[in-house]
Amino acid sequence: MTIDSLSAAIAPYRRVAARDRAVRGLLFGLVAAAVAALAVQLAARAWPLERAQTAALAAAGICVLAGITWGVVRRPSELTVARIADARLGLRERLASALVTAPGAQPMAGLLRADAARVAQGRRAADAFPLVRHRAPAAVVAGLALVVGALAILPNSRDAEVARLKADRATIKAVAAAVAKAQATAAADKAQEPADKAAQLDQALADAQKKVAAATTPLQALQELSNLQDKLAQLRDPANPGREQAAAAAGAALSAAPGTAQLSQALQSGNHAAAAAGLRSLGASLPTLTPDQKKQLADALNKAAAGAAGDPKLEKALDKASSSLAAGDTAAAQAALDAAAQASSDQAAQQSFESALAQAQASTEGAKQQAAAQANADAQAQAQGQGQGQGQGQGQGQGQGQGQGQGQGQGQGQGQGQGQGQGQGQGQGQGQGTGTGTGTGSGTGTGTGAGGTSTQPGAADEPIYVAGQPGTGLNQPDPGPLGDGQTVPQSGYREVFSAYLRDTTDALDRSAYDAGSSDLIRQYFSSLDRPK
Repeated sequence: MTIDSLSAAIAPYRRVAARDRAVRGLLFGLVAAAVAALAVQLAARAWPLERAQTAALAAAGICVLAGITWGVVRRPSELTVARIADARLGLRERLASALVTAPGAQPMAGLLRADAARVAQGRRAADAFPLVRHRAPAAVVAGLALVVGALAILPNSRDAEVARLKADRATIKAVAAAVAKAQATAAADKAQEPADKAAQLDQALADAQKKVAAATTPLQALQELSNLQDKLAQLRDPANPGREQAAAAAGAALSAAPGTAQLSQALQSGNHAAAAAGLRSLGASLPTLTPDQKKQLADALNKAAAGAAGDPKLEKALDKASSSLAAGDTAAAQAALDAAAQASSDQAAQQSFESALAQAQASTEGAKQQAAAQANADAQAQAQGQGQGQGQGQGQGQGQGQGQGQGQGQGQGQGQGQGQGQGQGQGQGQGQGTGTGTGTGSGTGTGTGAGGTSTQPGAADEPIYVAGQPGTGLNQPDPGPLGDGQTVPQSGYREVFSAYLRDTTDALDRSAYDAGSSDLIRQYFSSLDRPK
C-alpha cells in the first residue's frame, strides 16, 4: 500500500476525532455558561441587579460560542489522531510508527504502512473516540442547568428592590423632563421679558435640569427641586403687585376723561401693552383737544398720578403730563405721556416674565410632588424591611432566654426563730437570636418553710442551690396587728415543715426539671426531716 492509502485509512479517524473535539468544546462551553449563569443568579440574590436574566443569557452565550469555536477551529493532525487511536485501541503504536516512517527509507517502510492501513480499516473509528466518555461533563451541565433553572423560577427577595430602583429612575427621568419642558416654555417668551431676568430664569432652570437628571435617588432630585424653588422665588419682584394695583387705580381715575375710555379699560384689566399704545395715542391727540377737554384731562391725569403711587415711574410721568397740560405745554405733556407709555411697556414685559415664572414654579411644584411621593415610597419600603428583620430577631431571642432562665435559678431561704421560714427563688437568663433581638427569661417562687443552702450528700462542701418555682406556697392567715403585751403566734416546726414539703413536692411534679434534678431536691428536703 502507498502513503495515500494509509492516509485514507486514517481519514475516518480524523473526522470522528474532529467531532469528538467539537462535542468536548461544546460541553466545556455549556459548563462555563452554566457556571456564569449560576454566578449571575447568585449575585442577583445578593445585590439588586436589574438585568440579571439578560446578563446570564449573554454570559452563557459567550461561553458556548467560545467552546464551540475552540472545538471546531483547530482540527487534530493525522499523527495526533494515530497516537490516540493506538493508545485507546491497543494497537501498540502501529499507526503512529507507520506515519512517521518515510516512504522508501527502509525495506520495512512499505510493510509497516500496509499493516497500519489494514489494522486501521479493520477497526471502528468510533471505538477510539466514543461519545460515552463525555458523560461526566454532560452530567455537570445537566446538574448546573437544573440549579440555574430553579433559581430563575424561585422568588427573589431582591425583585422588590429592583422594581423600586426602576421606579426611582423613571421618576427622576420624568421630573428632569418636566424641568426641561419648563425651560423650553420660558425660552419661548424670552423676547417679551426683561433680558436680565429672563437670562436668570433660563440659567436656573438649565442648572436644575442637569442636577436633577444626574440624581441617583428621588430624594436627591427632591432636594434639587427644592433648591430650584428657592431660586425661582428670589426672581419674583415683590413690588409687582403694587404696580398692578397702581395701574388699575390710574385707569379708574381716567375713566371719565375725554378720549380715554379704551386706555382706562386696558389699565384696569392689566393689559399693559394696550395701555402703552393708548397712552401714546392720547399724547398724539393732545393738540386736537379743546381747552375744556385739556383741563378735564389734566384733572384726570392728576387723579391718575395720585392713584399710581405704587408705580413711581408711572406716577411721575402722569404727574408731569398733568402739570404740563395744565400749564398749556402740550409738547411736554405729550413727552410725559410717552414716558408713561414706556412705563406701561416695562410693566407688560414684567407681567410676561411673572407669568413665565409662575408656570415654571407650577411645573417645579408638580415635579417636586412626584419626586416626594417616590421618596416616601422608598422610605416606607426600607422601614418595612428593617421592621421585619427586627421582629424576627426578637422572637428568636426570647425562646433562648427562657431556656437559660430555668437553668440559672437560685434558691435562698431564711429561717425564723418562730419556726416559720420564707424562701424565694429567682432565675434570670439572657438569650440572643438572629437579628437585633434579645430575650430574657425569669421565674420566681415563694412559700413558707425552711430553705437555704445545704451540702449534697456524697460531695463534701459542695453547695446545692434550689431554684425557686412559681407557686402559692403555704397559705397562713394574717395574724393582724399585735396589741400591747401580746406575743407573735408560733407554730410547731413539724407542722410547718410538713406543709412546706408537701407544697414543694407538688411544685416539683409540675416543674420542667429533669428527673436527676428533681431527685436531688427531694433528697435535700428529706435530709432536713431526719432527726438530729
